[in-house]
Amino acid sequence: MGKSKNKITNWPEYNRALTQRGSITFWVDESAIEAWTCTKHH
Repeated sequence: MGKSKNKITNWPEYNRALTQRGSITFWVDESAIEAWTCTKHH
């Protein structure tokens, strides 16, 4: 990585942004959860 062009002044916000990048949140309907069955056991 190269040198940062801007000095980071808000470290908590910066760290939170690093951990949240690339994350995705989605909701699964209750009926889908109830119908969810494992067909292959390990």
